[in-house]
Amino acid sequence: MTELFFIGSLLASLLLGQFGRIELFGKQVNGYIQDPVAFIFVVYLFIRYGNLPLRKAIKNNYARFLSGCVLFSYLQTFGDYSLVNNAIALLYSFRIFLYIILGIYLNYLYQKKKHILPKINVLISFFSIFLILASIIQYIFFSNFWGLYAYGWDPHMFRMSATFIDVYIAAALYGMFALYWYQRGKPGLALVFVACLVFTFSRSSYLAFLLSGMVFLITSGKWKQLLMVIFLFILLVIIVPKPFGEGVSLLRTTSVNSRIKDYQVGISMALKKPLFGYGYNRIRFGKESLNLVKADDRSHSVSSFHSSFLIILVTIGMVGLIAFLLSLLKFGMTHKTLVPILFYLCVMSLFDNVLLHVFIILPLVIIGSEGDQSSLE
Repeated sequence: MTELFFIGSLLASLLLGQFGRIELFGKQVNGYIQDPVAFIFVVYLFIRYGNLPLRKAIKNNYARFLSGCVLFSYLQTFGDYSLVNNAIALLYSFRIFLYIILGIYLNYLYQKKKHILPKINVLISFFSIFLILASIIQYIFFSNFWGLYAYGWDPHMFRMSATFIDVYIAAALYGMFALYWYQRGKPGLALVFVACLVFTFSRSSYLAFLLSGMVFLITSGKWKQLLMVIFLFILLVIIVPKPFGEGVSLLRTTSVNSRIKDYQVGISMALKKPLFGYGYNRIRFGKESLNLVKADDRSHSVSSFHSSFLIILVTIGMVGLIAFLLSLLKFGMTHKTLVPILFYLCVMSLFDNVLLHVFIILPLVIIGSEGDQSSLE
């Protein structure tokens, strides 16, 4: 079946991680191999199923509100930037909408063809197994990232990140799939992902996972399991081997200080354009105009902030942030099985930009569209 081929291709492309990265225009435009695959898939779905799924989605007032904020924030500052800068910003906005549209069509597909759900579950199982294998191989044979520092990446050491290089993206995926498989009655696979999460030494993911697990088990009335999960997780964190280096120290302060400075810069930028922001993906250009970064700085961090919510605040303003939160709330209300995962990602996104990353959006779209949603409207 063509749909299964495309879904399998998207999951396989995710496993490439940063090795599937496509850099254009002096690294000002960064894409991934899954982007053209997703585009072709959306075109195929549109040809096959028409615009009915989109017409249903447009009825969602929250989606219209958020889309309007993104468009208005982009247009109202259009004259402040060059055509090249505007084109680059538009490309990233296009990618976000591409994956949202993909989710809309997958939602429609899963409801129309429920018989393919077991096959999709098999694809997700294979993806999970290969992700675990890639993580183990990376941790054993490539645990020192200092060689990547010159290319703009953080020099992590002895931390698990598979092919994603960014520890926090990997941690977000590990926690997401730990919760996913636990909900689907496969605690063994969930436990392996928990172990991978522990080896990231990411304190924000530790906090997010504990809180999301507690919320999920408390609301489901599973008190004994709650205590067992908390005990096992804390035990793993304590006994896991901690090689030399500040990156694996749970008492490190360097990352805390960098996030405080990051928030200070982001809030100062947001205060200059509080209502509708600078426009999506114009953070780098906004920083350059305020002399916060140099034009030749090619670090991967200059085009964003650590927090996804801070990115939204700066790019589409306070109005856009409210629209985003309302849309997220509506999404959770219609995809109740996703609530623990969404909660986990939201807590992590207070400290790291995971909620807006393609490596998180794409698997979230694939696993989220098969949930218990009642309607797109």
